[in-house]
Amino acid sequence: MADIDIERKKKSPLPWILGLLALALLLFVLMRSCGGDDTVEETGTVVDTTTSQTVAPVAPMPVTDTTAAATGAAAAGAAAGTGWIASVLGGQMAGQTASGEASVPATPSDRGFWLEENGQRVYAILAERYEQIKDIDPGQRVRISNAKVMAGSESAQIPADVDAEAKATAAQQPYFLLVPANGVEITAGGNTTAN
Repeated sequence: MADIDIERKKKSPLPWILGLLALALLLFVLMRSCGGDDTVEETGTVVDTTTSQTVAPVAPMPVTDTTAAATGAAAAGAAAGTGWIASVLGGQMAGQTASGEASVPATPSDRGFWLEENGQRVYAILAERYEQIKDIDPGQRVRISNAKVMAGSESAQIPADVDAEAKATAAQQPYFLLVPANGVEITAGGNTTAN
């Protein structure tokens, strides 16, 4: 029998190298398209993960001294506007009680909150702690009744247990509201039933 030398042909590593390069290129392209940039863009959408519902977009609040801006806006709103807040800001109701419905754009202190309607804002302070219904929060709509209309110069009459920030903001306003706790009813945007 004859000996036949069979020499196995060595496989070239070229297909492996090309395959790995193609895989690296694919990974590079995927990383670039799936967020390889380091910039973060805020969309302003808040997602409630407890109920898997998307809530309305939240506009970022500017970091400024809101008391001076609000005072100017309140005076301008009173001069140009109509409605119950315009009556309060115009001074026609000083020393009287006011009632009306408005949105709450901001709550800068524990017991102080802004009321806004038709582009006019007035500052309000809860005369007593608000225990019947959960906190008053931005974005809610409230109905105010029996609120005493006071001039900013009368801020010394605010109850002693009200926080200093609320008192200082009220003192800077031409007029503000001192609202009894039972004079606030949340009509939309929060817990509208008693605990």
